[in-house]
Amino acid sequence: MASEQLDTLLVDDIEHTSSRPIIDENVLECAICEGRLNNPKYLSCYHTFCLKCLEDWVNRNSELLSCPTCSKSCSIPEEGLQGLPPNTSLANLLETIEQFTNADQMKCVCGKEGKSENYCQDCRQFLCLNCSGHHKNIRSCKNHKLQPLEDVRSMSVKDIIATYPPLCSIHNEPLSSFCKICNIPICFHCSITNHKEWEGIEKHTPLVNLSDEFKALKEASTELEKLANQCIEKMKDKVVLDLHKKLEENKAKSLKDIDNHVEELTVRIKESGETFKREVEKIYNKKMKDFQIVEQAAALSDINTYMCLLHHLQESDGAAAISTGQSIIRALGNTIKEAPTTMPEDNNVEITFVKNKKQIVSLQEDIGMVIQTSEAAVSLELDVLKCVTTDQVIEVKIVKTAECHLNENDLEVTWTQPSGEINTDQIEEDKGDYYIVRRKCKTAGVCQIDARVNGKPIKKSPMTIQVEKSGLIQTVRMPGNSDSTFIDVVKDKHESLLVSCQSNAIHKYKQSGGYVGKIVLPSDVKVNRLFKMKNGNIAFTDCGKTESIKICTMGGEIVKSVGENKVNGLCGIHVDEETHIVYVCNGKCIIMFNIESGETISKQNVKGYDLVLTRQKNILILNNDGIHLLNDKGQSSKVIIGSGSGDSRVKNPNGVEVDDNDNIIVASKNKLQLFSKSGEFIKRIDNNLEFFEKQPVYLKMSSFGGGLSLGTVVSPAVVVSQCSQPRGLSIISTYPRRVALLNGNTVQIFNY
Repeated sequence: MASEQLDTLLVDDIEHTSSRPIIDENVLECAICEGRLNNPKYLSCYHTFCLKCLEDWVNRNSELLSCPTCSKSCSIPEEGLQGLPPNTSLANLLETIEQFTNADQMKCVCGKEGKSENYCQDCRQFLCLNCSGHHKNIRSCKNHKLQPLEDVRSMSVKDIIATYPPLCSIHNEPLSSFCKICNIPICFHCSITNHKEWEGIEKHTPLVNLSDEFKALKEASTELEKLANQCIEKMKDKVVLDLHKKLEENKAKSLKDIDNHVEELTVRIKESGETFKREVEKIYNKKMKDFQIVEQAAALSDINTYMCLLHHLQESDGAAAISTGQSIIRALGNTIKEAPTTMPEDNNVEITFVKNKKQIVSLQEDIGMVIQTSEAAVSLELDVLKCVTTDQVIEVKIVKTAECHLNENDLEVTWTQPSGEINTDQIEEDKGDYYIVRRKCKTAGVCQIDARVNGKPIKKSPMTIQVEKSGLIQTVRMPGNSDSTFIDVVKDKHESLLVSCQSNAIHKYKQSGGYVGKIVLPSDVKVNRLFKMKNGNIAFTDCGKTESIKICTMGGEIVKSVGENKVNGLCGIHVDEETHIVYVCNGKCIIMFNIESGETISKQNVKGYDLVLTRQKNILILNNDGIHLLNDKGQSSKVIIGSGSGDSRVKNPNGVEVDDNDNIIVASKNKLQLFSKSGEFIKRIDNNLEFFEKQPVYLKMSSFGGGLSLGTVVSPAVVVSQCSQPRGLSIISTYPRRVALLNGNTVQIFNY
């Protein structure tokens, strides 16, 4: 209905430009009760309602008065809702319409039974034929205009308004003035008397002539009418009509989606009900079979039948009884013998349907939600990483905080690169709970990401992300004596670097370079290669008195020891915490142990100095021939990165890692390289940095971790000779992508 009215208003020609519009009879109705106004009162927003309806409205809304039409808050006069100003014009109009509507029932003013024939426009009285004649003869009424009752009955609302202007509701006299304080028209008597009984205001001046005020009103109305026509013309615009059409389509689609959703739920509930019923029947039939109920019923029936026959034979003559009695007796005996009289072991006859109370509670909640298209932006939230490196893929998540459906062109993500370049992307992937948009930044700096739905920003948009340069960003120097041999490096949960040096201590350094302290282990332990476990403990290969794999806490307590004296020269280690398998190598073979039981699972004769597990549980192991890929059993070896001195080749590799994207990172002589999971060369992480050409001069230490002695200066050449190639390698961050490389007596941190 509302749609049809809107179409009419927007499309049809409006022919009231040159003539005054006819009053809409809806104006005479109360928007609360939807009936004709009764004792009409208007609010400060000029909307009019029945007094009784307003009283009920206030009672339902905690004694607060807000307009039922426009929701504007209105104050209640001290004397209550009775003190609200009356809509005098509508009250008079309603009274007149009421009179004319019931014109057939109106009696003559004389009070006799005569039928009314005319209506005096000036006296506003119905007159019979006799009184109409006398009325014309009275001097004061001689010029009064009498209208036949037939004409009165055929008058429209417009004719009534034009013919019968409203009268004062108190004195029943023509309105002549306008009180600007009360904002109502008044008669002559009102202008010289106090009318605070309905207004509550003592001072009512200034008063103005009603005709002057009406003239000003007409001038204002004429100007407003022009603006209204302009507004109507704009509303006729095709854009508005298209919006209306789209709104109707979306409404129809939403209603259809609701019906489909309810139907789907109903079907699923019915299917579940049928499944439960079949389960009940299945249990029932099984119990019937187990209890031999059918057999018992049949045996009982047979016994009763034979008993009846025997009784009948006993009452018949002997000859007849003897001829059939023996067979009946045998049959009854066999039935009694074969009848199932033992109770079943399982005598449980309970079959109970247990309600899913959680499901009932969930059904009491909303089965969905209805949102406006413009609210889609409110239903989404931007989630971006805080920091990445150049050329690292930035994965932006558009999280769905509420259910919403977008067309692929509704959501737009704008990237303002550190270089100032602006790029625009749309939804790349829908993960169900969130959308994904991806892009790289090629230059370091701050990148701004702004996500919008139909031009409206979503929650937390825009956001910025720091893009760091790739390459060497930090060097942590570890002063030590000539006997110090640094082996491996990992990161702990506090972001500190843990460094092993084939002693009973694991040293801790800040990534910024400061020395933190050390983890002291039993004196017969020599920590070689390290693996950081998810629970915070450290797994390591022990090359001390009893060569083995050990696990210690951050406090230095040994909590597990596996494979003692089973393998010599242990070096590389990796723990698969999901399967509880620890993989180690010693340059000659790969050994797998169950870390819980200590049992040896497998031993494969494959040379290797370090190893790592891929996300697919394959083994990568490095030796002088390059990088080998094996299955999780250590078999089916193939070289995926060959040996050599150039880029894309490795020479004397000594450290390997796999990142979250399955990229392979290899540290070899004078090189740190990045490869794809299939072994394809991607880039040099070290940017061709010559590791050993610019080593600084160090002071020789009297003891590791101690203070400087008054010893000699160690030359760069000596440093170079002590560390001919890098050793330990560890990924220490995913965002930004960051790796730590143990190189001689330094830990170099690279972004890649």
